[in-house]
Amino acid sequence: MIRICPLLSLLVLFRVGFPLQAAPYDGRFLDWAEAYAVEMCEQGRDRYGAVQSPLFVSMLQRAPTSLLASPKQSLPNLSRYGIRQHDRSWNAGNPLHDVELYQLLYELSEYSGNPSYAEEADKAIAWFFSKTQHPKTGLLPWGEHTAWDVEQDTHTTQKNANKVHEMYAWPFWERSFALESEAAHRFALGLWNHQVLDQGSGDFNRHCRYDTHRVESSGNSFPRYGGNMIRTWAASYHHSKDPKQKRDMLRAISTVSQFLNSRRKEGSNAIPAGTGQKVHNTYWPSSNLELATELAWSVDLLPQPERGALLNMLRETDEVFLSLTQDIAPGGKGFLANIRADTLEVYTSKEHSGYTSYWSPGYGNGTAADMALMMLERAAAPQLSSQQRAQYRIWAVQAADRYLEEDPPGKGVQVPAAYAAPIRLLTQVYEGTKKTKYLERARDLADQAYQLFLEDASALPKVSSQHSHYESISGGDNLMLAFFKLHRAIQPRQDD
Repeated sequence: MIRICPLLSLLVLFRVGFPLQAAPYDGRFLDWAEAYAVEMCEQGRDRYGAVQSPLFVSMLQRAPTSLLASPKQSLPNLSRYGIRQHDRSWNAGNPLHDVELYQLLYELSEYSGNPSYAEEADKAIAWFFSKTQHPKTGLLPWGEHTAWDVEQDTHTTQKNANKVHEMYAWPFWERSFALESEAAHRFALGLWNHQVLDQGSGDFNRHCRYDTHRVESSGNSFPRYGGNMIRTWAASYHHSKDPKQKRDMLRAISTVSQFLNSRRKEGSNAIPAGTGQKVHNTYWPSSNLELATELAWSVDLLPQPERGALLNMLRETDEVFLSLTQDIAPGGKGFLANIRADTLEVYTSKEHSGYTSYWSPGYGNGTAADMALMMLERAAAPQLSSQQRAQYRIWAVQAADRYLEEDPPGKGVQVPAAYAAPIRLLTQVYEGTKKTKYLERARDLADQAYQLFLEDASALPKVSSQHSHYESISGGDNLMLAFFKLHRAIQPRQDD
């Protein structure tokens, strides 16, 4: 049963109106999303250890909501779905695993006019930036390998004793600088000083130490990671009033962007995945698409000549991606996931398939729906020509068409992320086309996902269809965000 509390009092007003389908819509997608949000805000915080905080915990027992009592060695093996054991945030908070939770909270407040959800997200972000930043490096315990242990009140790492820092895209820099400006600027400078191997050439590694200066040249200078850093530096430049900080940020952006551009392959103009032996001639489309997305967010925050240089880099990155021959039409293999950087020909490797899967996200590769969602984000960017925007949209709609026909596997373990991205894609394509077939399919998949991950006493989705605890790394927060976006498509506000 959904509990009505102050956080929900305004949201219930939005369950009235005429549904878009003949079958009645009872508001259940909003119910599920808001129940999850309330449970995380009330019971999913750091209530443990000597120092309790508003930080959200990324792995929880579901009934009742609390830390897992079983040893971490007993965690189910979900490596088939790209979830490596040493990347999981055992009894810890990891905001980069919880991005969609924060997004849901902000969107619930915007939708309802009730600021309470956004305030709860702000509390967690402000505490994390102000209390967990390492005093020596300025880096934060988040991302792929590091998190904040809520029992021991310190950073934790599952990989090894090296306390590896590796971030992902963080879409809340505006909020972060508004809440904890000094800490956010220190983090941006920490990336430049500790994530970049050579500040002369711009060579960087996605791995460095959280607690001390150590970055090694392993060839892991992924394009998407360069984009993640550039966006961080652009936000710091934009918000800083310190002339030295602004100069440092512009230097960091120019140096790393020039390094990435210097690696473009002659003939194809593609930026390979890295400089190491295994990846120096590998082009990962998703990594370059994320780079383009991050550059697009950054350009308008910068002065000339840096803005012009990034616009040129963005244009070249889009042109390479749009030159690819995708196989997403009916009967096709999917979007390209792993190709040669020099010839742009597909090939497979031990770590990566040549094409995206539809229902099985893997390490380093999302599903076709994940790729299509990035394409729709690129299609909304003002820097593209009308023809380029149209091509991104065409591919995204073709992917949505495949999900009209492609059913989830009937057997085996499923994770929430495998459903979240298709639901969001179908919803977004419906909003762009107004063709109800996409909305109907999204509703069908959402109901299937509820049966798999939520049909019990807890408001938190299960880590998988066959394992009962909650773990945001498997996409539970993304699924709840997908439910909310689906509800909003069915019952939009008058100003949507």
